[in-house]
Amino acid sequence: MNFNPPVWRRLRVNGDCTLRKLHHFIQAAFGWHSSHLHEFSGGIHRYLPLDAELMYMYDDALDDRKSKLRHVLKEADRLRYLYDFGDSWQHVIAVESIEPCDFTGTWCEVLDGARACPPEDVGGTCTSWLQAAALIPSCLTDAPPTQRCSGSAITSGAEASAAKTR
Repeated sequence: MNFNPPVWRRLRVNGDCTLRKLHHFIQAAFGWHSSHLHEFSGGIHRYLPLDAELMYMYDDALDDRKSKLRHVLKEADRLRYLYDFGDSWQHVIAVESIEPCDFTGTWCEVLDGARACPPEDVGGTCTSWLQAAALIPSCLTDAPPTQRCSGSAITSGAEASAAKTR
């Protein structure tokens, strides 16, 4: 199931940003607290937080701390971001454009977005979220049905169960 209308954010980040940093930027943009595992995947590659205690479990995965956006994504690419393996919040990250940047270091700018995201540990299903959202009607306003990224700039939309190609 997907959220309709979608919950989405448009972020701008630089190409030196690692996938781990991008995870933290997405967490902040959606108001989550990074209390669960996450995974990025695109094509045949999977990127995970391969910290010492998890490294033995994922032989085929790449370390998200060592994978920079400029090496992983190019213009018009898409990447799946899964947060919380129990609730299974799936996002599609789409690169809208790659632009020159005069700034160095890792940074993020939230450019746009719509609707409040589900709270941590709500259960992961659209039904659970809609029950919780009934308490906050302002989160169900209309917004563009797409999620986009700008420049090594990324956007992500929270979806339940399955990532939707846009």
